Amino acid sequence: MALVDFAGFKAVTDALGGVDVNNPIAFDSYYLQGRYFPAGAQHLDGTEALAFVRERAAFADGDFQRVRNQQLLIGALLGGLMNQETLTDPAKVGSVIGAITPHLAIDEELTPVDLAALGVALREVRVDDVAFFTIPTAGTSGKIGVDGHAIVNLDWAAVPALQEAFRSDTLSGVVPQLQAAGL
Repeated sequence: MALVDFAGFKAVTDALGGVDVNNPIAFDSYYLQGRYFPAGAQHLDGTEALAFVRERAAFADGDFQRVRNQQLLIGALLGGLMNQETLTDPAKVGSVIGAITPHLAIDEELTPVDLAALGVALREVRVDDVAFFTIPTAGTSGKIGVDGHAIVNLDWAAVPALQEAFRSDTLSGVVPQLQAAGL
C-alpha cells in the first residue's frame, strides 16, 4: 500500500506546473481566504488545488461535493502524470518524484520490484480508463462533534456487493451506482 497526504497533492500539482479542472460549482474558499473558484475550466497551482479539495462548508452536500472535487483533482493529476510531455521529460519526472517522495508512505511489504511491476502493468492505462466511485453511503448523521461537522454513514448492507465486485473483477457492473454525482 502507498499513501500520499494532502501536502503531496499540492507538491505534485506544483511540480506539474499546475493542473486544469472543470469546477462544477462556484464557491468562495474557506481555506484560501479571498479566493473565489468560479464554475468552469480553470488552472490551479498547488495552493489553490489544496484549497479546492479541502472545501466542504461552501456546498449544500458538504463532504459529498468535497469528494467529487478530490476526484476531479486526482483525475487532473493523473492526466498530468500520464501526459507524454511529462513522461518524456527527465527533468519533469525527477521534479515530480522529488515532490511526492517526502509525502509518500509505503507499506514495508511494497518493494521496488513491486513498484516496477505495477508501472509495467499500468503502462497502457489512460485517464479515460479510470473510473472514480465512492463506497456506498447512507446519508449523514447530522451535525455532531465538537466542531459541528456531519459524519457520512456507510451503507453496510451494500458493501458486500462492492467487495464481491472487486473479488470477481466485475466493478463495471457496480461503479455506475457508486459514482459521485456530477462526474
